[in-house]
Amino acid sequence: MHELPPIRMYRKNLDRSFYRINRFLFRALKVACSGVVPWPLTLMSGKGVGKTCACLFYCDVTRGSLYATHRSFTSDLHLVRTGGLADPVTGKRITEEQFWKRVVDFRLVVIDDVLMGKAATPLAVDTLMQIIRYRTFKPLILITSLRPSEIRREFGDNVLAALCEGTPVVVSEQTYHPGKTVNKNEKT
Repeated sequence: MHELPPIRMYRKNLDRSFYRINRFLFRALKVACSGVVPWPLTLMSGKGVGKTCACLFYCDVTRGSLYATHRSFTSDLHLVRTGGLADPVTGKRITEEQFWKRVVDFRLVVIDDVLMGKAATPLAVDTLMQIIRYRTFKPLILITSLRPSEIRREFGDNVLAALCEGTPVVVSEQTYHPGKTVNKNEKT
């Protein structure tokens, strides 16, 4: 997926230089993006281990990628369903079918903050399940700061199973700090 020099498309002010990316996450992303493991790649851990920065780097080097938070994606889908989202070029309203076709057509989709805070509504859970279904066998990275046990407790076995359907990766909070080594990584 690395063809051209990186272009920052999303969250441009967030530092994600290659040298600051958690090496464990980089390896997991590299393996997933090479097509060796099944999609979706679900990154689970506490906050601050570099999941977002690593995925933003991959969006920067993958033309035709989409990065969105779960909350903003759900909000956009709600706007589509209520007739309030228009194509920025034509000005015409986007149908739900057009919306999902665009999601399917991206080379890589990254959804951040999955099931976090205000994104944890029944509509958001339904949207998450739709994203996973529409992106079956296509590059999809889901990022959450929840552990598998928290997902099971809050949302049930079906949601956890959907998140773990492809390649789930649980990263320890101790995994990365600049200048330190990678350790205590779990892959489930």
